[in-house]
Amino acid sequence: MKISLSIADLPFNIKIEDLFSKAANLGFDGVEVLPGFKISTIPQLSDLSKKYNVPILSIHHPFWVGKYIISSEKAFAMAKSFNAVIVVHPLKNQSLSSIKQNDFMDQIAKLSKETKVTVAVENMPIKSALPIYKYFSKAHESTAQLLPLYKLCKGYGFGLTLDTSHFKAQDVLSVEGFDKIMPLIKNIHLSDCTKSKQHLALGDGYIDLEKLLKHLKKVNYSGLLTLELSPRLYSNKEKYYRDIEKSFFLIRSCLGIK
Repeated sequence: MKISLSIADLPFNIKIEDLFSKAANLGFDGVEVLPGFKISTIPQLSDLSKKYNVPILSIHHPFWVGKYIISSEKAFAMAKSFNAVIVVHPLKNQSLSSIKQNDFMDQIAKLSKETKVTVAVENMPIKSALPIYKYFSKAHESTAQLLPLYKLCKGYGFGLTLDTSHFKAQDVLSVEGFDKIMPLIKNIHLSDCTKSKQHLALGDGYIDLEKLLKHLKKVNYSGLLTLELSPRLYSNKEKYYRDIEKSFFLIRSCLGIK
């Protein structure tokens, strides 16, 4: 099990390099990067990874406007360069059985085969937590349910990225389909939530994260644990860094790591 830190354009006021430095200083095993405006090339990522001795463990495939900056081909090339898993959002407004969804997944499967990069499809929230965007970003219910995602991933030979905040459930282990999808999980986006907020620091919401983490240790989960606090437009820097540190040490404590 490797503990990773999610790094993205968001929050807008947090510097990418500062997050690499934070990950190195705290002792994260590596990072997940969602390329975008701030960082968009393999040399940029390589320089930061080498400077701070922080491996890039996963690349997040771009979504929404990000697709106009980083193409699918470029995202897969990045993942291949760092021997990283690639996290892919399904087309959230489409049924997992729709023609458009199948066309998109066919493209992803083709790129995965060409690059030999492992794909991990992420479960979606029914509604985004970002300001304004959340009012018109409703997802198709099948993209938020584990059993339809299991069927899709098995069919394509994909793995799965489990996002704890997206369920809005206190007990993630009790979500329908959890036991069935467990063998497919390659990455877990770890954050807390409340009824109205997602991607909170661990301990700031109602999810029983200790129960989840102890279960993962018990079953010898060997994938990635990615702390994902980034999906917010702006954050007080000091609080954001405190949230990362607090969450990191809470993970280690629950896993019995000193």
